[in-house]
Amino acid sequence: MVNYWVLHMMKLRHNLEMAQRVNNKGLAGVGWSDIKDLNKYKTPEEFQHVLKEVRPDETRPMRIAIQSVVLNRWTNEVKKDDTAIVPMINDTIKIGVFLEDKPFRDSSLHPDYSHVRKVEWLKDVKRSEFTQNALDSIGSALTLSRPSEDFSKQVDMLLKEKKLH
Repeated sequence: MVNYWVLHMMKLRHNLEMAQRVNNKGLAGVGWSDIKDLNKYKTPEEFQHVLKEVRPDETRPMRIAIQSVVLNRWTNEVKKDDTAIVPMINDTIKIGVFLEDKPFRDSSLHPDYSHVRKVEWLKDVKRSEFTQNALDSIGSALTLSRPSEDFSKQVDMLLKEKKLH
């Protein structure tokens, strides 16, 4: 089963050079550069433990809990052939396919996004190609989330070149 993942790399929204690197290198990534190897951790609880170690000044337990779920998803749930959906600069949404089961460390994309995965980018789509309900489902404040079924269906239609409106 193919899963759909919305990845928000906030610096992409304002950094044309980074957006070009995402495109040219075929990479997408998450932060948490202070954790050396995400692949050592297999559960959200393990990520909570390491986050508490590397960020002892973080006093908000809910923030640690949310981050641990996101890190676990990125490391252990995103799989090869899953669909990557990445909001970009200039109201563009990049759609691609993850090429590997596990992330790896590479800071060439951006020092703040050093845990990356290779992605084959299939299509760039303007936000206006999606219905408002679908767009609302990808507006999460989380770094990594799942879109609505409606959004996923619209992605499939766009990849098959069918008009939505």
